[in-house]
Amino acid sequence: MVLDLTNNNTQHDFNFEKTEEIAILSRSRKNWTTELNLVSYNGNQPVIDLRQWSPEGRMGKGLTLTEQTARNLLLALEAYFGNASNQEGEGEEEGND
Repeated sequence: MVLDLTNNNTQHDFNFEKTEEIAILSRSRKNWTTELNLVSYNGNQPVIDLRQWSPEGRMGKGLTLTEQTARNLLLALEAYFGNASNQEGEGEEEGND
């Protein structure tokens, strides 16, 4: 006897809606874009979504973030790039005398 677990009667509809387009971060040669958006999946509350999108609106690989995780990421990026720009700025000021 073979147990077939692939044929179940439940329908798993997947839908999404971009509720707010925040930024296009890059564009590939094939016109796929890396975008930061608010996206609602299956009618749920929108989440912060960073992923690639085709010109036809198909989604590619990406990730979703809760608001708190996105805020934590922002703090980490500010700390990382803030330190780098402070060091670069100090060097530039010295050379401008």
